[in-house]
Parts: sequence; C-alpha cells; structure tokens
Amino acid sequence: MSIQLNKGGVVTSGPHGFDGIIVFNGNFLGGPDTLKIHLVIADSVQFPERASIRTSCKRISLSNSGNLGRSGENLGNNLDFFNDCDITNNVIGEDDNARIYLRDASPFLLRIKGNDTILNSYVFDVDWTRNDGFLPTKGLIVDTTHPDYQYLYTGKIITKDSMIAMECSYWAPLAADSCDFVVQRLRIYNNAGTTVNGVFIGEIMDWDVPSDSTVENGSGADISRRMMYCYGAEYGTDAIPNNDCVLANQRYGAYAYYDGYRVPFDDPTDSLHTLRGAFTCLNSDWVKPTGHIVASQLYKKLIGLTTYQPWQSTHPEMEDSLYQNLSMVTVIGQYNLSATDTLTFVNILATEYDDGLLGLQTMIDKARSWIGRRPYIFTWPGIMDCCNKPGDANNNGSTNLLDVVYIINYLYKGGPTPPCLHEADPNGDCQIDILDCIRILKYLYCAGPAPICPTGCP
Repeated sequence: MSIQLNKGGVVTSGPHGFDGIIVFNGNFLGGPDTLKIHLVIADSVQFPERASIRTSCKRISLSNSGNLGRSGENLGNNLDFFNDCDITNNVIGEDDNARIYLRDASPFLLRIKGNDTILNSYVFDVDWTRNDGFLPTKGLIVDTTHPDYQYLYTGKIITKDSMIAMECSYWAPLAADSCDFVVQRLRIYNNAGTTVNGVFIGEIMDWDVPSDSTVENGSGADISRRMMYCYGAEYGTDAIPNNDCVLANQRYGAYAYYDGYRVPFDDPTDSLHTLRGAFTCLNSDWVKPTGHIVASQLYKKLIGLTTYQPWQSTHPEMEDSLYQNLSMVTVIGQYNLSATDTLTFVNILATEYDDGLLGLQTMIDKARSWIGRRPYIFTWPGIMDCCNKPGDANNNGSTNLLDVVYIINYLYKGGPTPPCLHEADPNGDCQIDILDCIRILKYLYCAGPAPICPTGCP
C-alpha cells in the first residue's frame, strides 16, 4: 500500500530532519509493531561526495558528510605513506598492512534531547540516512592550485534533527618537511534559533596503525602537546619477507588539539582553549557489540572524563595487555550553543613512519608552528585590528629586540601567538615571517624605516 506522510504545518527553512513512527496494528504475532522513520524535508537533497587531498608524502580521503578515511575501502587515502618501504601489498590479517593508518574517523556531537541521548557522527558505517549520521547540504570545494597547501571544504553539514550545523576545512601542506600532518578546522554553530544545551564536541577515530598482528595497537598521550596517539604492535620478524623494514612500534598515528574560540563573545578563560580529555578503548567492548559506539555509553564516559586515558587491560584473561584493536575518542568539551554562537576548533592529524614517538612529537611541534605562521588563514578574535604600536610583537608598550625574539619563538619554536597579530607584522605585507624581524632590526640599529600597521589584510 502507499502511505502519504505529512509533518503538518509549513517548514519555512531547511533542510530539516524529523523523527517519527508508524504503528502497525493487527492480529499478527508480536503486534502491534512499530517502525521508526526519519523524514528529510528540503528544497533539494545533497548526496554525500568524496575527494582526497595530499601532502608530498601521503593522502587523506574526506567527505561532505564529515567522514575521514572511508573505512579503509579506498586504500592509499588513509594517511599512509607513498614511499613506504613495505612493498609487499599485504592485506588485513597478514602481518603489517602499511596502506592504512587512519581507517575511519569523524567529528561527533553528543547531547541529551528529552529522554534520548543523541550521538551524531559519520564513522563505523554510519551514513546520512540514519538518525545518528550527519546530513550534507553542499558539495565539496577542493583547491589544489595553492603553492603552499591543498585545501578541502565540506560546506554546511547538519545533525539529523537540524539543530546543530558543522563546517569542516582541511589543509594538507605541500612542503617536503611538513608532509606528515593535516590540519583540520571545525566550525560548530546553532542551526535551530534557540539555545541547545550540553553539547559534547569531539572526534571519534579508528586508527589501524600498521602492526605485526593485523590491526592491534598500543596507545599513549602527551599532555603538554594536547595529543593522543596510537602505535603499531611489534612482536618480531614478520612472516612475509622484506616486510620488517620498519619496526611496527615506530609507526604512529595521532590527534593533537591546537586551540579554539567562541564568537561573538570569545573569553580567553573559556574552556575552548584546552582539550577536556581523550581516551582509547577496545573495539570489542565499544563497537563490535552493536557495530557502532552507543550514545548512552559514550555520554556516561564523557561526563566523568577530564584527562587523557590510554587503554589499559582490565581483563586478566587477555592474551596481550599492551596491543589491542583500539578506537580513540577525543573530547574538546561540553558547551551550550546560543542562537548566535559559533565555536571554532583547530586540530592536527599526523602519522609517523619510522622515527617513533620523538619523530611524532617533532612533527606536532612543526604543525603548530605551521598554523601559527598563517594568522590570516587561522584568524583568532581580538588579535587582528588592534595595532596601536607597530612592531610591538610582545605587546609590552615598546618596540625593541625582545619583539624580534618573540616573533622568532612564535615562528620556529612553537612560542605563543602575538597578542595583536597586526603589531607583529611591522612591514605591513599581511604575513608574519622573518622579514618582519629584519624590518625591526633595521629600524632599531640601521636607521631603517619605522614599523607600520598592515592594512587591507584578509
């Protein structure tokens, strides 16, 4: 039979998603029966799209529905390395599988709505037709013409109840010395017009770092770098010849948090500027029983999570207390979204090939510096149009050699962001680089032109 469904009333903006049920009454066994439905109302429907961007040594698959990695289906698009010395083309289940690092990942939004716990993500085979998925509203924008990086923008993505919107942007650096990381920017904002309370925001990641035993990994944390990581399982010489060219425990995959802010009312003391916590968990406990992470289970965990928790065995009968099939969950925090709020977060995804934890830490530091040297891409509120004393990079009221040191630390040593970016750009070219240091030095010691405030910057 044909059934016509009408929500009732008029939907004046969209797209929107509405949950409902159809109740079947009859004398059949188990009746009445209930079928849950989800009705999408939109002027047009945007289907999921995929594309990849690359650094000089790796590639990542991304979608306009929030997914990263594509469940490992499109091998070579999972932050693995083009020049990996493991050339045996192994498949999952046979020692190392060097073609996958980040198998599957997605940002997530988690909250209580009425009597329900709502988790929205696009990981573990969740898709846009399910209530726990994200709904894309735009096609992908990919820019591979920039000499410094490749860029991908997802457009607006919404939760299935239309309450919250998300936009994801990704940068893949093209310089050879910055090829091990990809930068992610998330923008989360209210799409309902009324306050949405208690929203957890974070990332769910299924790292399958190449290992000696299928997809088993160890995990750890570096709190000073706001980083959680997984590394490969190393048991000994591999069964397949030429396959142990790199010890698996020197291969790493990591998420690191850079910073975040809220507009229109950014507060430097807001919890957005720190990562609330992160943990790794057994897929056998958290994913395999249902095929996905259960919203209520995750909510209960996050309510009490205020630190970094690498997985540790709680099952004495386990054959291995170090390496297991793990997933990673990072949570930036729990927030109330007013009708005008936009939250912005910048994160780093990185993989390491053969230099172990030290190489990973070095790369995360380089990624932070890469972000910091591009203030006109990663614009932070309150530090742009504030130029009272050009060249006063440390904002202490005078321009001197300490400002040169401050800029150098910011550019090359992971130092703090200048309190006013325009004051740290004394040659006025809308870039903060070594030329600004030279401008100050010439002004101070060689009777060079005075520092100026930049104008017309993006």
